[in-house]
Amino acid sequence: MIAMTMPQNARFRIGETVVHKDYGIRAVVVDADASFALSDDWYDEMTENRPPKDKPWYRVLLDGTEYAAYVPELNLNPDSKHTPIEHPDIRSYLREERKGVYAPLRRFN
Repeated sequence: MIAMTMPQNARFRIGETVVHKDYGIRAVVVDADASFALSDDWYDEMTENRPPKDKPWYRVLLDGTEYAAYVPELNLNPDSKHTPIEHPDIRSYLREERKGVYAPLRRFN
């Protein structure tokens, strides 16, 4: 089991389901960064509203697709549906403990 560090300032935890504020897409959190961790070129090309780089960002698997996304905390809300997320890679990151509730496969510090 690999130990990873979960950012202390993160609102959402690994395995938590979320909804994108603007698009209404459900997703599940599979990783989190305390602040933006990709390139400035990616940020310039992929972000429209210039979300803060010094706040948490999340890697999420998008429900009903084969896609993942890197999303700022600012754009996410908790998911109230608590129904399973359908994504082909979900078992690589998480185990389902009960319907729509997930736990990481790795241990976090």
